[in-house]
Amino acid sequence: MNNESIFDKVKERASITEIVQHFGGVALQRGKCRCPFHEDRDPSFSVKESDGIWTCFAGCGSGDAVDFVAKIKSIDLKEACEILADFYHIERTVSQGSAKRKQSTTANTSSGVGAFVAPKPRTKSELEYSPEQLEAFRKQRVGYVKACHEAANSTDYFAKRGLTQDTIKRFHLGYDATEKCVVLPYSSSLDYYFTRSISGREFNKPKASQAGAEPIYNSKALEGRGIVFVTEGQFCAMSIEQSGGRAISICGTGGWTKLVADFKKKLPKCTLVLALDSDIKGREAQAKFASELKTLKVKFIEANLTDDCKDPNELLVVNPSRLTELVKAATTAAKRQFSTLKNLFKVSELQTKEIAPIKWIVEGLLPEGLALLAAPSKYGKSWMMLGLCEAVTEGKAFLEHKTHVCDCVYISLEDSERRFKERFNDLAKGRISKGGFYGMVAAQSMANGLFDQLTELVETYPKVGLIIIDTFQKVRGGQGKQESVYAADYREMGEIKEFADKHRICILLVHHMRKQDDDGDVFNRISGSMAIMGASDTSWVLSRKKRGDSNSVLTVTGRDIKDQELVLGFDGANVCWTLVGNAEDEAVRKAREEYLAHPVVKTIKVLVDKNPQGWRGTCSDIKLQIYEQTGALFNGSADTVGRTISKYIDRLAADGIEHSEERGKRHCFRKKSNTLYGYMNQND
Repeated sequence: MNNESIFDKVKERASITEIVQHFGGVALQRGKCRCPFHEDRDPSFSVKESDGIWTCFAGCGSGDAVDFVAKIKSIDLKEACEILADFYHIERTVSQGSAKRKQSTTANTSSGVGAFVAPKPRTKSELEYSPEQLEAFRKQRVGYVKACHEAANSTDYFAKRGLTQDTIKRFHLGYDATEKCVVLPYSSSLDYYFTRSISGREFNKPKASQAGAEPIYNSKALEGRGIVFVTEGQFCAMSIEQSGGRAISICGTGGWTKLVADFKKKLPKCTLVLALDSDIKGREAQAKFASELKTLKVKFIEANLTDDCKDPNELLVVNPSRLTELVKAATTAAKRQFSTLKNLFKVSELQTKEIAPIKWIVEGLLPEGLALLAAPSKYGKSWMMLGLCEAVTEGKAFLEHKTHVCDCVYISLEDSERRFKERFNDLAKGRISKGGFYGMVAAQSMANGLFDQLTELVETYPKVGLIIIDTFQKVRGGQGKQESVYAADYREMGEIKEFADKHRICILLVHHMRKQDDDGDVFNRISGSMAIMGASDTSWVLSRKKRGDSNSVLTVTGRDIKDQELVLGFDGANVCWTLVGNAEDEAVRKAREEYLAHPVVKTIKVLVDKNPQGWRGTCSDIKLQIYEQTGALFNGSADTVGRTISKYIDRLAADGIEHSEERGKRHCFRKKSNTLYGYMNQND
């Protein structure tokens, strides 16, 4: 090559857009980007491809491709020209005179504002071709590729690179016997290619003015969904395709900027697997590429497809089965990470799968997950929560149920520290709390940092197993403009449940109840929509069956516990809730007490005691006998007496009193032998 022609060759071959993106590590959009030479908020850097000129309007200057490389690498023009010659695979021979001439016609790229003199723009006729000429060039390139493909088997180069005949045919690979180089078209359209000498590292590509900027190799693989590997070189992409994957090549470490520019216009539907070469430049380029993809929220993973080799193609030559194994493993990993069916399982496999058992906070009452306690205002909910935390942290029974020791955090948002202290001291009666009980009286809302607080909490105190938020309303984020009440409730409950499940802890939300009664289902009184209870794993409701009841009932239901009703009493002296019994036992006890205390029952028993052979009389007669025999006042009617007899007929029989009816609406009661009064069958 003539010593004086290197600059002309570089000028002729170089695309200023390609050079800026490759060496500057920037992505041009409509010929503009942030300047790579200074901190830039807004795009002040412009490229004019038709003139081959770059310009920074903030004062960094302007120049052509050689000037750009010299400035970005802080080298002289001769070195920059040699780098570009290598980049475009042009023989590097340049005379000192040529370099001096180049120096005299370009800007001093190290100077400040005003020191730059733009090179003389090349004329349009020198750079642009007519559509007819471009089409002629395209047909010429296609014809060349086809002719070379016919001679592909004239060389063993492809076989030495590990490629099969199917791969050669699929990618239309060819051989130019005259130039002794292989030909690799970039797509099935065959209108762009590059050649590589079979005896050295000489590369050639079509002129940018005739064929345009270099495209992504095998870019069609990016269409649609699925997994696509990203490699540096074309042979690496073909190696992965031959091993069962889909792959593209960015054609060098700087080619990722082209993909980023494309992705900024339209995000891909596929998932990428970054598999650049294992050398330093490859790792650095992959790190930059990965950072940009994260910003764009493109789905990707990184994979090593080289083992101890320099790139995937070398591994194909050395150990093709290993490359196939790595491609399959990376494909599986990418699918698993971004699968929309992550939760799908095969039932037969689930049957034998080892699954961790439920973690209980209070055995049979409170497991891990999202729990809810609802009760009317001023009902003693806070006393119950303080008692629960103390019991769990100290391993004491709660409502006569076994607890599993863990740290607890009580977020009491309706208290001050003073009130929290006074309440707990009233409960503790001089005892000092164990170290695993923590409290808070302020917290962020769900929309403004609550989960950041909870995350820090469980990371700082890993033994925390129970977090109580009192009350739920205090941390709610609010309902969206287009969101229904049900949707807002379910979304917020779902977010808290997701956090609890992720960390395998119990989050217990204290909530309020509506004032109106619901005789059908006490859970219908929970404030809010049905989503509040529906999203909870465990629900507790504390209420009274009747207004005048001295005891309360804790109604419990959940996904991992059996439905139950516990009758509780509040011990005012010790400010704590105690278990009276379960609701069924309590109902039996109350029914027995009502039976034994009823004036009609008492009267019948007295009359039978006084008349061993039996007593007969109407309901009116019994009514008249009530005051006379027991001294009790009875305001009921004769019909009330009759209904009472019908209600307690079986219980009277259990107490040894036989009953029969005679003509004239007369009732006959007589005592059975060998029986005592007192509700003999108490389990009836």
